Amino acid sequence: MNFFRRKPQVSSLPADISESWDAQAKQIVVHIPLDATGKDSSVIADTLSDSVIATVQAVQAGEFGHTIPEGVTGATVRVQVDTGTTALGELPNRTLDILRERVGKSMEITVHTEPLPEGTIVEEETPNESMIPQIPRTGANGEKLGLWASLKAAAEEQAAQVQAQQPALTPTEGLDPAFFTWDEENNALRAEIVLLAKENADRQTQTDINHLVEQTIASLGAPDTKALIPEGNKDYGIWLTVAVNDDAVGPLTRKKLEQGEDQFAGTRVDFVVMIEPRAAIEEMLAG
Repeated sequence: MNFFRRKPQVSSLPADISESWDAQAKQIVVHIPLDATGKDSSVIADTLSDSVIATVQAVQAGEFGHTIPEGVTGATVRVQVDTGTTALGELPNRTLDILRERVGKSMEITVHTEPLPEGTIVEEETPNESMIPQIPRTGANGEKLGLWASLKAAAEEQAAQVQAQQPALTPTEGLDPAFFTWDEENNALRAEIVLLAKENADRQTQTDINHLVEQTIASLGAPDTKALIPEGNKDYGIWLTVAVNDDAVGPLTRKKLEQGEDQFAGTRVDFVVMIEPRAAIEEMLAG
């Protein structure tokens, strides 16, 4: 178990994350506020994982401890996720289980949910034990994974399990594939997919990107696209860029984009991913 001594308050603490002192437990309590209202469970789990990991790293870096009273030694630390009156669902809770296992006894991670007003009816999720992911200790090439790499791999596996159990989504209506143009300077066909997706709609964003990439790649065989390539040119490249707003991207979309990078590796297709602020995507679309 790690012990902490009093430290001066620093100005670089993450926004909205606060610290209090539990005198009875002789414990620093680091509070992480989490808004879990009306959001997709995968988005909540992704946000939760990022926040807890960043907080644990900040604790390890010595950025907490200013609430310890003068003269107190041997204090421990607890990370508390405050969810308001919204209880965490199955996927976020499984994510916390993974985090707890990897952090071990060095740091306690708890959840605090305020009681609902009397008479409030809550629909409870049915637990699905098959969705508990295995936590990998080694990577694809047999290398030993560190704490955060293994957490990331387990979270991706869990997100994939959740997706497999949910009905498939259809692409958003009105999506059109990107048009290829000829880039003479770089001897390449170029197309840019720019998607302004709905905020916190990870599954739909993943579906839309998959649809747009498939349709755009399929258009390489169209006569109009082939006509862009100079006659006899067999050494041309293909540049395909996908740009999407960051507030729509969760673990499912990131995994799909990473799969695209892997799929096109070693081919003539240069697959470029840009995850940008919403304002930047709006600016791209405005021309």
